[in-house]
Amino acid sequence: MYSRLFARVALAAGLIALAFLFRPGIAEKAEAQGVSISVEFRTALEPHGRWHRHSRFGEVWIPANIDREWRPYTRGHWVYTEDWGWYWIANDEEDEWGWVAYHYGRWYRDREVGWVWIPGDQWGPAWVTWRRGGEEVGWAALPPDEVIVEYEDEPEVWVFVRSRDVIAPSIIRVVLPRPRAVVLVRETVVVSRTQYVSRVRVAANIGVPPSYLAVTVPVSRVQPVVLRGTAQISGAIEVDAKERGNRRTVVQKADRTIQPANDVPKPQRLERGATPDTPDAPKVLQQAQPQQAPSPQQKDDAAPKQKQKTEDAAPKAQPKDDLKQKQDTKQKEEDTKQKRDDSPKAQPQKQKEDAPKAKQEKREEDTKSRQKDDDAKSRQKQDTAPKQMPKRDDRPDNLQKKDDGPRGEQQKRELPQKQDAAPKAQPQQQAPQQKQDMAPKGPQQAPQQPQRQEGPAKGPAMPEKKDN
Repeated sequence: MYSRLFARVALAAGLIALAFLFRPGIAEKAEAQGVSISVEFRTALEPHGRWHRHSRFGEVWIPANIDREWRPYTRGHWVYTEDWGWYWIANDEEDEWGWVAYHYGRWYRDREVGWVWIPGDQWGPAWVTWRRGGEEVGWAALPPDEVIVEYEDEPEVWVFVRSRDVIAPSIIRVVLPRPRAVVLVRETVVVSRTQYVSRVRVAANIGVPPSYLAVTVPVSRVQPVVLRGTAQISGAIEVDAKERGNRRTVVQKADRTIQPANDVPKPQRLERGATPDTPDAPKVLQQAQPQQAPSPQQKDDAAPKQKQKTEDAAPKAQPKDDLKQKQDTKQKEEDTKQKRDDSPKAQPQKQKEDAPKAKQEKREEDTKSRQKDDDAKSRQKQDTAPKQMPKRDDRPDNLQKKDDGPRGEQQKRELPQKQDAAPKAQPQQQAPQQKQDMAPKGPQQAPQQPQRQEGPAKGPAMPEKKDN
């Protein structure tokens, strides 16, 4: 019973979904619009070329009356607009089909059939990619997105001119030779591509900012010719393929000009999907910016004042809490480290770590102590070393007593002071009589011996006592 009920509910839901998907006016309308645009393109371009079935891109269009050296965006000139950036104006011979092929779709260079145009319903001032480097500027027709990477480094698709010739009235007259393009592809970098803005259904061609060129660039006003129902452009000339006739793009020069910048930055390669920075952004891009999702900063600016005060007060208290938390964490780490060092398990390890250092300090102290002891012993030996005493002469006692005159008495007074330092050892070879004479004096006579050697001949003779 429940299974039958579930099956009926599922069948009813499926019928409702199918009815919604195939509601009249949705899928048919989109399909009808695509068929209508395709028919319009075929009607507008068929008199000026042929349609070809391409193995990769399907139905493509090949312009007539072109030579092998021909490239798109070379028969005409550039004008700069405030609305879309650089706008391509085709010359008279290509304007019959250029109002479609240069502002809709993409171009691709096939190695077998040459240049082919791939239909597209997005309108733009020109569908190109730009290079810059040194004093040269280049551009190439923009291919489908899936082949851009393999396409941008081929010299055959690029058109190079000098910086001041970008606004020349006839580009074909100022294009640099083909061999030069081979070199410039290596010396320049891709700086921008035509960018489609889906909100307004038109594209912006930033190209090389006009202030980066070595020439004063006039800012023009353009009324483009567009296929009806493809673009939302104020003041545009909307036409059908059959009624286009002699209606052409209107160009009016404005009063404003853009002067060359004093400091032109070095070219930076454009990354895939990025929007280049430019001091002269077209209005299409400026108007598209408010549609972007608001940033967190914009949300904060739109918040009530009370909420702002609360948010402003919160960050002020936060640093204190963070500081206190950091201090507590640091203190806990220090306590943990101290406990780990003081633990019984850590003591043996700490002692092992400190043992080599203690041994080294002990060896240094022992070395210093031994050096001090050696120095002290050396000085003591020098002070206590016995002075070599000359041999006493075997003079009679009366002559020796004569030498004990005033000089002897003076030396006797000095002997008590030197008694502590006098050596106790006596010369081994002495006469018995001399030992008896010197016995009372002991070692005190040792310093007097050198003076006695100076001879009794030079010393003063002492008067002899007379016996009364």
